Amino acid sequence: MLDTSIDVDFYLRSCPTQATVPGVFLQDIVKLVSGRQHGASERLCEGISERRWIAFKTYPLRDFMRLVVNAARILDPKVPLAEGLRRLGRTAFPSLRATMAGRAVLFALGNRLEDAFRNAPKAYRLVLPQAEVVVDVGDHRGTIELRSVYNFATSYHFGVFEGTIAEHGFQPRIRIQPGGRWCDVTFDVEWQ
Repeated sequence: MLDTSIDVDFYLRSCPTQATVPGVFLQDIVKLVSGRQHGASERLCEGISERRWIAFKTYPLRDFMRLVVNAARILDPKVPLAEGLRRLGRTAFPSLRATMAGRAVLFALGNRLEDAFRNAPKAYRLVLPQAEVVVDVGDHRGTIELRSVYNFATSYHFGVFEGTIAEHGFQPRIRIQPGGRWCDVTFDVEWQ
């Protein structure tokens, strides 16, 4: 369980105003919360001006960040926020895979987990254009370096990689190495 403290206001202030994310990810968070917590839409969208999103139109990353923080607090109020964000991150791979563009990018080299990780730099360019991703993947292991990932790199994106590995039928083992800045992190991933 991730129990590190997260200063949400710091993350929101530090996220560049021009950073964006496709609407499909906001849509999927709303669907997830609506399916589990009826009547939570007002709390879910607290602090967000827009309430409807088009799948591949881009929206401010700060709005997505507010949405996932609200969702984590609604869905998992008894766990630390970092753990709630990690759990939400697990839904990102299935969300991207459900789109035509996502499938084209993720599976351009094949359907194996190693292929999905090798395509991670392209997938991140599609989803978070400001991010820089470097991947080194071998047999049942890999290193993923994320730079300029402003939306909770050490918690939400921890879940992204867990979910990606689990969706391929493997058990993940992940270690985090913080980078030089708050938005940089390296993940050492293994799967069995």
